Amino acid sequence: MFITIIERAMKHDSHRCFRSVASLVSLLFFVSGTQAQWVQTNGPLGGSVGPFAVVGDRVFAGTTNGIFSSTDHGSTWKRQDGFHGVRYMTAMTTVGGTLIAAASDSVYRSLDSGITWQNITKGLPPNEYHAAFLVIDTTLCVQEIFANTFYISTDKGTTWNAAKKGWAANEQVWVSAAMGRYLYAATDTSLYRSPDKGQTWAIVKDSLPKLTTVSTLGAVGSRLFASTNFGVFVSLDSGKVWSFSGQGLSEGQYLLSYARIGSAIVACTFDSGVFVSSDSGRSWSAANTGLVTKDARYGFAVVGNDLLVGTDIGVFRSNNGGNWTFSNSGIINYTPVSAFAKAGDELVVTTRGRGIYRTTNDGDEWIPSNAGLTRDGIFISEFIDLIQYKGSLFAASTYEGSIFRSTNNGINWTDLFPGRTINSSQIFSVGSTKVFATITDSLGLNNVFFSNNALTSWSQIYPGSQSIFSFAEMGSSLFASSSFGLVFRSTDEGNRWKIVNIPDVKSYVLSLAVMGSNLFAGTQDGAYLSSDEGASWKEINTGLTDKNVDNLLVIGTNVFATTIDGVFLTKDNGATWVNVSAGLPAGLPVSVLYASPTHLFCGVNFRGVWKRPLSEMIQ
Repeated sequence: MFITIIERAMKHDSHRCFRSVASLVSLLFFVSGTQAQWVQTNGPLGGSVGPFAVVGDRVFAGTTNGIFSSTDHGSTWKRQDGFHGVRYMTAMTTVGGTLIAAASDSVYRSLDSGITWQNITKGLPPNEYHAAFLVIDTTLCVQEIFANTFYISTDKGTTWNAAKKGWAANEQVWVSAAMGRYLYAATDTSLYRSPDKGQTWAIVKDSLPKLTTVSTLGAVGSRLFASTNFGVFVSLDSGKVWSFSGQGLSEGQYLLSYARIGSAIVACTFDSGVFVSSDSGRSWSAANTGLVTKDARYGFAVVGNDLLVGTDIGVFRSNNGGNWTFSNSGIINYTPVSAFAKAGDELVVTTRGRGIYRTTNDGDEWIPSNAGLTRDGIFISEFIDLIQYKGSLFAASTYEGSIFRSTNNGINWTDLFPGRTINSSQIFSVGSTKVFATITDSLGLNNVFFSNNALTSWSQIYPGSQSIFSFAEMGSSLFASSSFGLVFRSTDEGNRWKIVNIPDVKSYVLSLAVMGSNLFAGTQDGAYLSSDEGASWKEINTGLTDKNVDNLLVIGTNVFATTIDGVFLTKDNGATWVNVSAGLPAGLPVSVLYASPTHLFCGVNFRGVWKRPLSEMIQ
């Protein structure tokens, strides 16, 4: 096509031909430039999902990336673009087919099944935390934590009026529920009931044990459940008489929310998954087959014969309340990606709180890969580092974690330090033969280990008293970065270390990278370069619009850096930096960089993994 147009142009005079071709070439380069940008991959999927709301056969799910909806009972999800911004959803409900959603800052209403949204916060107190929606007939009630009361609307949120307080001034309402014509409110010491939508209140827990504190309330049909410090109780007469309902539950186990599926009642918990009762709530049994995580605090949605539960890693679906499958196709949520590694034909990523995922098609599909990531029966979901070393993958976790190893490209994992108390760990590969691991023990002490034999044995070393953020290798020298501007150097494979700190830098040295004889350092005060193995440093920040340099990555003679303002590139050893973030969402941190032979990948908080062809940036 391009040659044909040029040939036609050459039939005219040479001057006009030159101008036409030059204009055409400029236009083509302009169009190409506008198309050269980052694109979002399809994941990793999941993240914290819930609360839910159902309108007909459409189910809505709140996330930290707005609201998603599904028309096929949760099999696939689509983000509701009309709900703009990244917001933490606190509550959702429906009133006569109208969808109501509370974010961390405001209350919204949709009259067209989530396509468009209106802010209906006017009339509510400012700077509130909207804890729950309760519906009585067509009346909408919202529990306001800071105002310590309810606001009532009879016109689907157009206008609001404060309910009266029937509790003492020194009592704080923490949880609430609605059942039939009654509104319930629980304080630290009492349970109150209102028969007139918040106009009058009375205490209704006479048959509960003395000194009872109600931690959660929930209603299913005509049954009102209360989780207390004495166990779970149920009332069949609107709260007058209570009977014990905690058989099968451990001491101190709270049921958070409830739903009915068929003839059974299901309840979710904070740390024990889902429980089911087939005898109207008198006794309970765990129903967690297929539920990878036990953090199921975000509630249920019932759509037809299917039950959805929201967890800290996404949505799970069941048609019998007990056998669960991961059901997050399309949900790209708050999933900070911490590290990438290549394993065979697969790209594997670790996340900060969502476990591990892998893809075989550059991110078109992400598969959860969490088999074996447990300690003492608890799912280990937060990882900070991932490396590929001698045919195996090694993932380092934080918060009661360890270092896990996979010999089959991330499909299964094994704990390398079973039984050892570990607060957090990190792991770094340096070159093709050296691996370092830092482990913080239960006393908060940092221990650094070195291995060069496929991590079957370790030698303990220690380059300093601070946490280590990065390692790098230059010839026979090893470098490690730490806090307060400190960089350590070793010339004997890590046995002994010498400080080669960066002058005038008093913050963390977050990253190191080597290109030939140049050592680059990314700090919270900007980027620095040393050409004499750390003996001297110079600041290289021209073009950087933010000086918090989290990551550095060398590709040939190119150096990439990430800041809060996106991804930057230098081709002249840091003399100048160019922003190459076109297409990335503004204002969201880029957590990590990784280069395949053809693409540069990055993790973006709230938005998953993104990619861009390297040829667009370094050709």
